[in-house]
Amino acid sequence: MAGGRPRIVRVQEPGEQAAPPQERQRVAVDYNHKLEVVAHYLAHGSISRTVAQFFPEASGTELRSKKQQIMSWKRNHAKIAAICESGGGRKTNDRKRGMGATLSSRAEERLVAWVHAEHTAGRSIPSKTLTDKALEVAKEDKLHPDCFKASWAWRQSFLRRHGFTQGAQRPTGMQESVDAGASASSTKAALRTLPSLSKALKPMSRSDE
Repeated sequence: MAGGRPRIVRVQEPGEQAAPPQERQRVAVDYNHKLEVVAHYLAHGSISRTVAQFFPEASGTELRSKKQQIMSWKRNHAKIAAICESGGGRKTNDRKRGMGATLSSRAEERLVAWVHAEHTAGRSIPSKTLTDKALEVAKEDKLHPDCFKASWAWRQSFLRRHGFTQGAQRPTGMQESVDAGASASSTKAALRTLPSLSKALKPMSRSDE
């Protein structure tokens, strides 16, 4: 016989309308609050005491959920602390899943300047090179490695924002000028061959007819 508490099933009376299911509203919590909760847990070593301190209204299923949430924050303690130290403590997790922290405006400006410098020097930028440089800039920006990965989606967004093409990461205008220059060079090369062709094509004499 299976142990545990028996399940209580309430029988709905005829004509009684079922109560609408309660919607759980997700509350966005910033990183400063997460760090404060984890610090309390580490200081006192009691998950129940920490829940009672920060979530006194929680009970039943919500109580268990809060305990699991706190333990999840504890596992990510280093990441949360790094975000707070870099000035991102007010940020929350109410973004689409899979999106992490991103570069600050100044850090992104440095990356754009580097891309332009590479183009001026005539060097193309493969995806891996762009990724490595973005991670280097993120490190200078004090972003935790777990927060920013310079993913494919981020690279595509970065390229679109700043008008770079997908292949060699050249600015759109620059790519057009390069294509125009290549076309002009081809035309000049074709014109240079015309004199030699005219020499080769001599008029036919009547004896050749």
